[in-house]
Amino acid sequence: MTILVCGEGPNDIGRPDRLAETGAVLTLVRRILGDQDWLTFRTVRPVRVHGSRRRTDPPGLKALSLRVVRLAGEAARDGLDGLIVVVDRDGDARKQGWLDQGREAATDGLRIVARVAIETLEAWLMGDPSAFVRLGLREPPGRPEDLPGGGSSARHPKRVLRELLVGLPGSNTERYEQLAGELDLSTVAATCPASFAPFHQPLRTAFPGPTGP
Repeated sequence: MTILVCGEGPNDIGRPDRLAETGAVLTLVRRILGDQDWLTFRTVRPVRVHGSRRRTDPPGLKALSLRVVRLAGEAARDGLDGLIVVVDRDGDARKQGWLDQGREAATDGLRIVARVAIETLEAWLMGDPSAFVRLGLREPPGRPEDLPGGGSSARHPKRVLRELLVGLPGSNTERYEQLAGELDLSTVAATCPASFAPFHQPLRTAFPGPTGP
């Protein structure tokens, strides 16, 4: 089984020119599903929807919904079996609804999991304080999903995590990947119940593997 994993940038899914870097989203997906020999991944950044709509686009969908539809079409044309999409909500509460509309409008027969991170992926990465202790870092805020998204707040989750990771060696992508590998995922699901929990279990259900979830 091959799954297309879509993130918003290199911290999520790594860089094509640096194969050793997988990024935080792909690391989390591999840990949730298990790095089994029956499972392989391909990564891509979100399809940008610009200009006129295609004749094949379902009518009435917002750009984010169309991204899911087009990503599903791309995956199906390449013979892939599933699609995973993670985007930052970042202050826009409409995004999950748009992702759901895109998933429902996709007609390619793929298994699709599409979720927002509230307010950003960085909140998920701050969901287990013990991981920071093990890495010799200061502990994150106790309720990372409550950190404000959008705008330029000093408590935006991207800024908060960046400050906490000062001193950890490597690139930002490598730091995110290392932290994602340290997290206790059950703790993150409990700490981030509005967005990580609805990603974690549905992902296992959608891609159960040869012997079930």
